[in-house]
Amino acid sequence: MKGELIQHEPQGNLTVNSLSAAIKAVEMGVGIAAVGIGHAQACIEQGCFRRVLRDYEADPIQVMIYYSSRNYLPAKTRVFIDHLMEHVHVDFSPP
Repeated sequence: MKGELIQHEPQGNLTVNSLSAAIKAVEMGVGIAAVGIGHAQACIEQGCFRRVLRDYEADPIQVMIYYSSRNYLPAKTRVFIDHLMEHVHVDFSPP
């Protein structure tokens, strides 16, 4: 079956408006969803998700953080930066 082309006409029409609902639907076997790798990585590693349609995956987006001064960095800004560094794939290579 690996490498074999399979054509399938879906029969459902479930639409959700939140990432958590989309992930839950996939976990329940309802269908597939387009979610960022950061949101799906744990499920992929646990084997409850499988990456499909790789030819249609979106390119990663670039996120920049700009703040006015290193001398005075509000605590909430530092917490936000720390959260991004911990939970978002970081690539420090130049564009």
